[in-house]
Amino acid sequence: MNKDKNFRLQYHIMPPVGWLNDPNGLSKYRGKYHAFFQYSPDNPNGGRKLWGHYISDDYVHFEYVGESLEPDKPYDKNGVYSGSALIEDDKMFLYYTGNVKQEGDHDFTYSGREANTVLVTTPDGMSGFEKQLIMTNDDYPDFYTCHVRDPKVWKKDNNYYMVQGGRLNGKKLNPESVDKGAVLTFESMDMKKWNCISNISTVKPFGYMWECPDYMEISGLKVLGLCPQGLETKGLKYQNIYQAGYFVLGDDFDIKRRCRPDSEEDFIIIDNPDEVFYEWDYGFDFYAPQTFTDDDGNIIIVGWAGIPDADYDNEPTVLEGWQHALTFPRVISRSKDERKLLCNPLPTILEFRGDSNEEKIENYGQVSLIVSECSDTEIKDISGDIYINFSSSDEELFEINITKNNNEIHLSLKMDEKAGRGRDKRSVTLKHGDNLRILLDVSMVEIFADDGEAVMTSRFYFDKEKSEGTFDMTVKGNCNLKTYILNI
Repeated sequence: MNKDKNFRLQYHIMPPVGWLNDPNGLSKYRGKYHAFFQYSPDNPNGGRKLWGHYISDDYVHFEYVGESLEPDKPYDKNGVYSGSALIEDDKMFLYYTGNVKQEGDHDFTYSGREANTVLVTTPDGMSGFEKQLIMTNDDYPDFYTCHVRDPKVWKKDNNYYMVQGGRLNGKKLNPESVDKGAVLTFESMDMKKWNCISNISTVKPFGYMWECPDYMEISGLKVLGLCPQGLETKGLKYQNIYQAGYFVLGDDFDIKRRCRPDSEEDFIIIDNPDEVFYEWDYGFDFYAPQTFTDDDGNIIIVGWAGIPDADYDNEPTVLEGWQHALTFPRVISRSKDERKLLCNPLPTILEFRGDSNEEKIENYGQVSLIVSECSDTEIKDISGDIYINFSSSDEELFEINITKNNNEIHLSLKMDEKAGRGRDKRSVTLKHGDNLRILLDVSMVEIFADDGEAVMTSRFYFDKEKSEGTFDMTVKGNCNLKTYILNI
């Protein structure tokens, strides 16, 4: 391996320098993919938040076009926080949360924080970003804390709708209560004047805050995406500190339903949330995803390949002056036999696939992408366990296991102590254990199983000084793993 090669990825969006987190303003506009992102260019450990901006023709080759939105107004002076894009009349409209921390002695949860909703209009998606303040804390029901953020906007039946994530103030709802997560729904006729029409939550708290909400309808399935904070681990569920997933809503759910938005007694309630909530990704590094629709009508999801407040790190990239990345885009589809969703890599990536290679891959650090696949005919009816070990120059990195025990099939990702930087093991129960696909990109792995019903994302690190230029995969079990290097 070229010892000067760093840990920068080859086909994922990363910050040029500094810190990256949430994907923002994702869209397909005038033939190009636009990916904005939360950006702190001054410090790889985070700081002042603005929006960076990449564009692409194929979502594989990217061009960084600069810092598009900066905190330069009184209503966003402490950060241009997360938001979304809407394409209308050949223009791009961006919505985001303008963060303001007031002077004085505040906790910034119950006092001292302004969560301002801001609209940005641009004639071409590249310039002329004109800001307009359209909502403040006074426009949200008063039983919310200061945490209302992350507007996601779309058009339906000639009207415009928006969801924002929120944290209900338990003491305002009930002196004996605690805070709980919720989603606010807004409606507009002109994209500028918005009215809150409903609040969506649960009876008992399902986390204390719901971030990054999203609403979509896929093949008749109504889905509310969100990132709940404050869930306790239950077996193989909710293994990370914060989760990213979606509620499958009932067929009678209507996002346009009007409630009394200022009444804490008139909520849209999601019953039995544990039974209808599914995680988008079961790995170590996935949070704050956002969806958008491409020209072919595909709903595509991209996540932040990171997570806040985790007890593991990315120190090797911090030492290089940058941290974090976005996942490769995944196409969402509905499961044929269940009320849940599947996620699989955007097919564009396969257009660059070359001939299959042996398990030992030369010059790993200099290639763009590795894809490994097992088809369903090869491992659908597994009778034993499958172990796929990844190493570089005798240095163990991680292991992917598919194990069958008492009629249960589990997919596990086990990180070596050094490679994982505090990451250890994540597991998920599979239905079949088939259609395994592994995307590997320098210091990041994305694993897809069961037609995309189970996905895992993780960063990993190796000793660049000791690497000799090969990357080994050891496969044990009835799995004919074919590996391809993509020429990107």
